[in-house]
Amino acid sequence: MTEKRKVSLGLGVGIVFIPLVFAWFTLRKGYSKVVKGLAFGWLVLSLIITSAGAGGSGTKQRETGINSEGSSLSRPPIVPSKPKPKKEKKEKKVAKKRAEKIYSIGERFKLGGFAYRILDVTVTRYIGNRFYGERAGENGVFYVIHFEIENLQGATDTVITDDFKIIDARFIEYSPSSAATTALAMSGKKDMFTQLQPGIRKKSMTAFELPLISAVADLKLIVPRKGFSIQKVKVQLPSVSLEQKKKKRKKRGRKK
Repeated sequence: MTEKRKVSLGLGVGIVFIPLVFAWFTLRKGYSKVVKGLAFGWLVLSLIITSAGAGGSGTKQRETGINSEGSSLSRPPIVPSKPKPKKEKKEKKVAKKRAEKIYSIGERFKLGGFAYRILDVTVTRYIGNRFYGERAGENGVFYVIHFEIENLQGATDTVITDDFKIIDARFIEYSPSSAATTALAMSGKKDMFTQLQPGIRKKSMTAFELPLISAVADLKLIVPRKGFSIQKVKVQLPSVSLEQKKKKRKKRGRKK
C-alpha cells in the first residue's frame, strides 16, 4: 500500500504563486486525488485569469491606438504657405505707391491698360445748347472735368468714361450727374461710349453736380482702374467758383 504524501509548505506556496510549474509535482505517487484536483483546478483558473487580463489590455491598447490615429487624422494637415511671386509683390507695391500719390492737373498717369491726363476744370450753372440743356439745382453747380485718355493695349476697346468720382473735404463722395452727362451727349460734346484705338489719345469730359459749398472746398478726383479691380488714382482738383469763372471771362474780353 502506497503511503499518502502531505503537501509541504514549499510545494503549497509554489502551487499558489507558480501553478504552471508546481502543480505537476502533485502527479507523483502518494498525493491524493483531492490534492491533484485542487492543484490543477487552480492552474486552469490562473490560466483563464491571465489570458483574460492579457486580452483586455490588448483591446485597450488597440482602442487607444485607434483613438490616437483618429485624432491625428481629424487634424487638418499643416500646409506650408507658398511664397508669393516677386512679380505679384512688385505689382502690389506699385499699386500702393500709386494709391498714396496724389497727381495734379496736367500730370499724366497710367492705370491698367490706359493712360490719363486731367486737362482742366470748369464750373457752370447750365450745360447744353439752345435745343437741349440741363440747369443745376438752386444751390448747386456743374463741375466739369476735361480729361484725355489713351488706350495702351494692343487692341481696340470701347469704354465708359463716366466712372470717376469726386470726394470733398468732408469725405462726401459724388458720382457723375446723369442729367449733365445726357446734356453733354445731346449737345455733341461727348460720347456715352468711347471707342479707343491703340495708341490714340482722345479727349472727353464728365460732369458732376456739387453744392456750392463743396465746389470751393478741397476736392479730389478718384479715377478707378477699369474692370474688376480696387486700384485707383487720386488727382487734386482746383477750387473754381463761378466768380472766378466770370473774372476769367472779363480778362479774356479785355485782351481781345
